[in-house]
Amino acid sequence: MNYFLVSTPLQYCNAHNIDVEGAKTLVFLGDFHGGAEFYTKIKNSIYWEEKFYFDSYRQLLSFLKKVINANDKLFIDSDYGLQTNWMLSKIKTKEIFVYEEGYGSYRNDLLSARCKSKILYRFLKFLGNKEHFGDSKFVKGIYLYDLPKHKRHVSDFRNQRFSFRKPFVDNLNEICDEILTVEERREYQEMVEGKSVYLYLTNWDYNKNIEHLFQDRKKSETGDTLLILKPHPRIKQFSSEFEFDLVLSNNVMVELILLTFHKFAKELFVYHDGSSALLYLTDINNTIIDAI
Repeated sequence: MNYFLVSTPLQYCNAHNIDVEGAKTLVFLGDFHGGAEFYTKIKNSIYWEEKFYFDSYRQLLSFLKKVINANDKLFIDSDYGLQTNWMLSKIKTKEIFVYEEGYGSYRNDLLSARCKSKILYRFLKFLGNKEHFGDSKFVKGIYLYDLPKHKRHVSDFRNQRFSFRKPFVDNLNEICDEILTVEERREYQEMVEGKSVYLYLTNWDYNKNIEHLFQDRKKSETGDTLLILKPHPRIKQFSSEFEFDLVLSNNVMVELILLTFHKFAKELFVYHDGSSALLYLTDINNTIIDAI
């Protein structure tokens, strides 16, 4: 049996793109904003033999400990951190693989960049963590879209590198019908068709610098201009005095929205704080806010 642990829309897309033999089970953690609503869109997918939904990490771990056997395979988004290390140490199988989730998968400074304490750094190293994903003692390797890029940036990688089944956009188009209904696609098309769209994709935090940028746009705004906010699924609560023309749902898969907006808007400008969506959709005009 193959178990795929998923906790964001992007993770769902990438887990769907791994080629395996045997039955596939989706284990979905819906602890992000709109998680339950997103799950209702995919729960009838025929791609998965079985599907399980959990509200909390503790419930999910209890389930995995019970059902996973030594010969099963587990696919996860990360092998980094205390909580993840603890979970992986409790799982019976050693057939564990990480799959890519954006820019972080190509970093080679996870420990040094995130550990402010030397004690924590040494402890995580002791547990088997590395400066990059997919190379800890708990896993056998990582699935990637760009193997040559990973070899350049993570030259000291010791585990195996695997390729996804399809290019990112091809797989995204394959699952589009699961995630967006015909009515939703038509709604997004009509929303932006023939308009100049300025879209802000938040990170886990709301960057107030966007308000200065969009305020200038608002002053010169014409009837064919839209200023849109798309919050990250895991964004903390935030307050803003700026009035966006539209605020999209947290749980909407932003990559699908970008494809639709790019196709039908007169022009599209995306502002973000290092969103991984732009890693895959390279022909979209985008700007990192704090780099301006």
